[in-house]
Amino acid sequence: IGQAAGRLDQVLSALAAYYRRESETASAIHRAVLYPAVMAVLVAAVFLVLMTRVLPVFQQVFEQLGLTLSPAAQALMAAGTAGQYVGGALVVLLAVGAVILLVLSRRQGAGARPMEARLLGRGRAAQAVDRSRFSSAMALMLSSGLPLDEAMERTVRLLEGSALSPALADCQARMEQGEDFHRAVTGCGLLDGLQA
Repeated sequence: IGQAAGRLDQVLSALAAYYRRESETASAIHRAVLYPAVMAVLVAAVFLVLMTRVLPVFQQVFEQLGLTLSPAAQALMAAGTAGQYVGGALVVLLAVGAVILLVLSRRQGAGARPMEARLLGRGRAAQAVDRSRFSSAMALMLSSGLPLDEAMERTVRLLEGSALSPALADCQARMEQGEDFHRAVTGCGLLDGLQA
């Protein structure tokens, strides 16, 4: 695009900024998901240690002193004993979840979707990320001197399989029918208000 428009340096600079933003977005999503998962595993592990190591010590101390516990305290001790099993299961489940998140974040290669697409699915957060990509790609191509129709076609191919794919296809179809860009973008729900 840059070579055809005679603005190769500007296009490469804009492309570098685009990929930098993409990398920052992926890193932010990775941190936002992985950090709570690791913290949940650690909290569950601490809970399990308290239930399996600390609570039995208190029970032994009370037994050695020959003291009887109140019914409420006995119920709490019994719940603590049952909590050992629940805590163990919770630690295992959270550890498996953390491992799955780690595998998802590391998986790359042909046919592999970006991590945020696998984690965010097709919800509002995924659409917001894809709207940002749409805007960046269109801005890059239009500032490079590419015609609007060709810029839209290339952007649709770039975001193929994303959360916005149906809206992008609708927008492109509207533009091919002669609708202006602003109406097509707002009509298909890609952007609205000031964004459009």
